[in-house]
Amino acid sequence: SMIPLWFMPDAVRKLICFTPFDSIYFTPVQIYLGDLSGSEIAGGFIKQLAWIFALLFFGFVLWNKGKKKLVVQGG
Repeated sequence: SMIPLWFMPDAVRKLICFTPFDSIYFTPVQIYLGDLSGSEIAGGFIKQLAWIFALLFFGFVLWNKGKKKLVVQGG
């Protein structure tokens, strides 16, 4: 988050663009600087929503699996 993606090698930049960290740190900076058009901004928000729903889904799945295996001793 401290080093902009512009300074990263292409391979690293492409890898980071598949993670949510790109949308958390780099996209807002690009919006502020005016480097993104309207469709690119909308695409960034859709990407953020997709990550939110994916992480919520996996969180609920793991939570429910954990609840099934939970054993509580005592009252």
